[in-house]
Amino acid sequence: MNALPKPQFAPTQLEDLAKLLSRTFAPGNLSWLSTVVLGKDILRESGNSVGDRLELSKLLVRELDAAGAVTKALDVLDSESQRSGYLVAWLEEIRKGARFEPDNLQALINKYEPFINVDDFNRMLPRLQGVVCAVAVDSRLRGTGFLIGPDLVMTNFHVLLEGLQATDTGAVELRNPRLKIQCVFDYRREPPPDLTAANANKTSGSVIVDAADLVYASVRLPGDGLQQHLNGDASRMLDYAVIRLSQAIGGKPSRSGGGPVRGWLKLPDTGRDYLRERRIIVFQHPDGAAQQMDIGALVQLDSSSTRVWYSVNTAKGSSGGAAVAPDGELLALHNAAVKCPPAPVGVNLNQGIRIDLIADHLMSNVQGWQLPGDATLESQEFWSLTDDLDNPRPIIGRRLFREHVTRLMGTPRERALTVVGDYGTFARFSVALLQRILGNHVVIARFSPTNMQTIPPDQFVRVLLDQLGISSDPEDSMPAAPPTETRERWLAIDLPSWVARQLARHAATQPGELASWVVIDVTLPAGEAVIWQAGLRDLVMALVGARDAATFVDIPQLRWLFLSSSPMPLGTLPRLEEDLKNDTRYRQDFADCMQLAWRAIDKDKLLESDLLVSVADDALEDNEKRPAAQRIPARKLLATKVSRLLSGARRR
Repeated sequence: MNALPKPQFAPTQLEDLAKLLSRTFAPGNLSWLSTVVLGKDILRESGNSVGDRLELSKLLVRELDAAGAVTKALDVLDSESQRSGYLVAWLEEIRKGARFEPDNLQALINKYEPFINVDDFNRMLPRLQGVVCAVAVDSRLRGTGFLIGPDLVMTNFHVLLEGLQATDTGAVELRNPRLKIQCVFDYRREPPPDLTAANANKTSGSVIVDAADLVYASVRLPGDGLQQHLNGDASRMLDYAVIRLSQAIGGKPSRSGGGPVRGWLKLPDTGRDYLRERRIIVFQHPDGAAQQMDIGALVQLDSSSTRVWYSVNTAKGSSGGAAVAPDGELLALHNAAVKCPPAPVGVNLNQGIRIDLIADHLMSNVQGWQLPGDATLESQEFWSLTDDLDNPRPIIGRRLFREHVTRLMGTPRERALTVVGDYGTFARFSVALLQRILGNHVVIARFSPTNMQTIPPDQFVRVLLDQLGISSDPEDSMPAAPPTETRERWLAIDLPSWVARQLARHAATQPGELASWVVIDVTLPAGEAVIWQAGLRDLVMALVGARDAATFVDIPQLRWLFLSSSPMPLGTLPRLEEDLKNDTRYRQDFADCMQLAWRAIDKDKLLESDLLVSVADDALEDNEKRPAAQRIPARKLLATKVSRLLSGARRR
């Protein structure tokens, strides 16, 4: 089979992608993206010599383009953007060729605001992308569908028309039980998957699941959207079909490396007041294309009050799309264009079937039907830093670290986490794990041992703001360093207060933005110690929130991660702690990671836990027999073991 052609990106698209990255990401995030996609840290390779964020972004995009990895980078950005709906939206605009310019940027913002709450939009967009799928009949993409349960997909009756038929009793059954119906998830980039290929899942980046059977369907209303319908047919002919998939994909993580489950859209258990809605978004695969969305206004109900009319752009193949409210709540099943009066003259309208009526219809006609519950809060652990099953980076343990990071993001009164471990075994991995937990939209500023020994306090503050992507207020100058005898107040109050004002000003312009993280890495080989630059420790303690009877500056926009080879003298600073030197639960951690990896390759039957613990025992014992200089750190050793076992299982 010939390889798929390398996707081509115009110079203007590459230029705009660099602009978007420079506007969205701090240097540490760009470094992370480079490491995940290219396997190398361009920031480290450049020796931090690229001080301008736009220039660093341009360098990264050039490297991605040269490696043919721009598409992979876009996929990573999509999957990692758990709370960054605007980033996802702009990536889609750039993919379609829209220019990333101030006027266009404002137009995109105006498109969503002020009708959509930023927090709702950022939570909704990534989740909806995972539950919407393209629907194929006999290996040809025919329409759109979406999950309404772990293994249930809803689409239009007319999308599956050639595979369905109505009986004399009015029920619907499969015309040809052997007809192949497939649902294609995560199809967000061209080209479309080759649905006839045996390994289409592996080559396309999409997830393809076969339909197992038909649950229920309601036939299409003749002339739907072309004429008014005042009789009872409109309430009986709802143009929907629910199919059961061969696997419960909605109950599994949408990412190979683990994390939140894909989930599904919940059908309503009561009616909706459609007259109160103002904005509506339709997720769709128009004409077999990669997933798209469009936003518009909900205009009115049709004359039968069973159809919702809205001003949203759709096309052939959009049928079966999910029409949702700005908070992601399902409103309608998209099914037709509107060509009949009393639609407003000159207004391009489309329509969907009211989802509350479909839910009632299912309840009345399917024996034993129960509404699937809400899956949005379910999650599984990450087992790998990447979603690349050919090159995973397994995570052995680190549960306490994950719990602490989650706690710090949700508890404003706690700001700091310290991790102690052996030099060379945990620092870079901890930063990568932190980014994996947070997602790429959370900014992480990083400082090395050299930084802490050479940067004076006032320069540290400027570097911190620069890494966080925050410009200082030109009308609020940074306090100048005073004479030595009065430096104590400058370090404890004046500088931290100035930083707090800059962060507060930035936060006011970025509603919904999560707290940023600052990583202080002071790990050094045994026998060496970091000699902090004069006054820098006092400044950092004040920024973190060390409390004194007379002085305290509150900076809620920051969280702090301290990495060291020995316990740090942080005094009474409130903090959470992880001690890797005394965490030796390697065997069970290996077993847990291997079980999650096993599920990621669609192995539903669990492995024997005792056997996995035994495998870990053997590997650790063999490692101990080696000369001390040749021994591999336990977590790294067992992570490699997971990768090898996984690779062997996938080949079989």
